[in-house]
Parts: sequence; C-alpha cells; structure tokens
Amino acid sequence: MGLATSAPVPSHSLRQTDQAPPKVSENARSSLRATRPRNGPQVSKGLHTGRTTGAALAAPPADGTKAHESLDHGIEDLSIGKDQEAKSNKKKKNRRRKNQANPDVPPSSTQDLMQTRKAPTVTTTGVPQPPRAPKYQNSEPILPVPRPSSAYLSQSSRLPERLHVPQCLLLVLDLNGTLLHRPNRKQPSNFVSRPGLDGFLRYMLTHHAVMVWSSARPENVRLMCNKIFQTSQRERLVAEWGRDQLGLSALQYSSKLQVYKHLEHVWKAPAIARTHPNFAQGGRWSQHNTVLIDDTTLKAASQPHNIVEVPEFKGQLEHDANPLTQVAAYLEELCWFRDVSAFMCQRPFQVKTEWRGPDLLAGFS
Repeated sequence: MGLATSAPVPSHSLRQTDQAPPKVSENARSSLRATRPRNGPQVSKGLHTGRTTGAALAAPPADGTKAHESLDHGIEDLSIGKDQEAKSNKKKKNRRRKNQANPDVPPSSTQDLMQTRKAPTVTTTGVPQPPRAPKYQNSEPILPVPRPSSAYLSQSSRLPERLHVPQCLLLVLDLNGTLLHRPNRKQPSNFVSRPGLDGFLRYMLTHHAVMVWSSARPENVRLMCNKIFQTSQRERLVAEWGRDQLGLSALQYSSKLQVYKHLEHVWKAPAIARTHPNFAQGGRWSQHNTVLIDDTTLKAASQPHNIVEVPEFKGQLEHDANPLTQVAAYLEELCWFRDVSAFMCQRPFQVKTEWRGPDLLAGFS
C-alpha cells in the first residue's frame, strides 16, 4: 500500500484567514475564562488590530480547547492594551493641567512642551482661531509707578516767584487717613473725624477752590461727604471724585492695590476747568496752582511737587500741634507764589517745623 498523502489546503481557506476573528458573546467569554489554564498558548499580536496572519490560523489546532484558549488570550490582551492607553491619556491630561496651573515651571521634556501648547481652534468656516489667553495666572493686578514728565520737572525746578497779591488755589482733598478714619471699611458712614476738621474745611472753602478725590468707591465717598460737609459747603465743592476716576480696569477696581492720582486728569476735566476764577480771561488749573492734600506721597508720583503729605490719621488723639493747623499755615504762604510746584520743590511741607505758628483755624471753628 502506498502512503496516504494529505490533501492540499484550498486557496480560498487561506484567504479566509485574513478576515477579522469571529465575535464572541459575553457568556462564551465567561465560560472560556473559567476553563482556560493560566499558561495557554499566545496568539499573534495582530489581534490588537483585529487581524491575524494566515500562517497563524492556517494549521488546525490540536484540539478545540486550545483554539478557544488562544482566542481568549487575544481578547484579554486587547482589553489590557485599551486599559493601558486610557491610563496613558489620563496621565497626559493631568500633566497638561499641572503645566497650565503652573506656567512658570518649565516642561520636563520636549513632549511635555508640545502638550502644554494648545492647538488653535478651527471655526465652522475653516479659519483657525488663536487659543484663549489665561486670565491673570500667577499675576497681580499691579499698577506701574508713574513718573513725572520732563516738562513738569523743568517747570518745578525754577526759582519761586512771589506775587503781589495771593492767588486762589485748587485744593484736592483725600478722605480716609487724611481728614477722617474709618475703623471698618464696610461701614463708610461710621468714621472718626480728625481733630480740627470743621475749622479746616471752613478755612479752605473761604479762601480757595476745593474738591474731593478719594480712592474709595463713589457711593462710599458720597456717604462720607454727607457727614463731614454741611449742605451749603458741599454745594461749593468743585467736584467729588472716587475710585471710578483713577483709570482702573475692572479687576484693579475690585482689588486692594496702590493707586495713583494723576492731577492732569483734574486739569483736563472741562467742568473743573470752568471753576477757575479767571476762566473767562484764560485762567486754568495747573501745576502752578493745584495742591493735593493726602497721607501718601506715592499717590502723587506723577506730580511729586504738588502734594502736601500729612501724617496718616488712625483715630488717635493728636496731643501735639494739630497737623491741619500747620497745613493751613503752609497754604497761607504757598498762595503768594506764582508757581506752587516751584515753591514746594524747594520747601516741601513737613510737620513740626516752621509752620507751627498762630492757629489760623481759630477764627473758623
């Protein structure tokens, strides 16, 4: 008898091996996992992509159990691969969030740097849009310190020239810390007036033009002015300015930060300009005749030679000479000069010095 030869494998059988493996139901998977041995044969890596090689499946398995075990191994490897990919994506998302929360920390690798850069979004029209910039990440809403102009410094550096008659000055008054003290900022109408405030206000309104400019909110400024000024006095005020006149952004307006009072804003305001006594003859408010009375010199950084700095009032009893009395004596001398900035540049106001003369406010109390 001749040896029996095995029949050749039809070509259509080989082509069928390139097709995707048959789907297995959940019940079948559970039963296969229960009967599968731990160390079963491995199937080709092509199962991760849903395809296998023809050589791997062309030969029939030794028994049906091993075939099921191999298929189960491939399915489990596929699920493990998906889990690993999900974990990798989660790590990338966490890394991107960390980099966005700490933009000052450099990325650990080039790959991280690419991940921190947001790709531009594309609109429905196909036009790419730049990514949105983060809002104030690790930044403070700080205002830069202004500097005086060269023209201002040149004018204030001249020799003071004395007038034959005193001139009317524009006095810009601060409120909290200068004329009064608010123990609780949330209660603007509850404050302590500085000793001698009533006489000081009467003196200024009698001889000069007066306006209020506070860094408090406008509604709080109105509440404070209602209590420190009489009705007739308030009607004589040139203006009542608050925080809304400081040129702040929305974030800066609601933040506690160092602010600056640019007096050129006062000089350019048409309503204030018309209050000059010689407006019809061309008279205007300027650095020649404007004085800011405040408790912080830094607020007048753009016009440093137009401020009278008084000690901050914190509600204490001032047993020594009243600072407001000394300010009145200083203003009595200041109004006799053509350019107050030139006089104040050479003789700035200082408490407890030559301005401790007779009490000029005694007749206004």
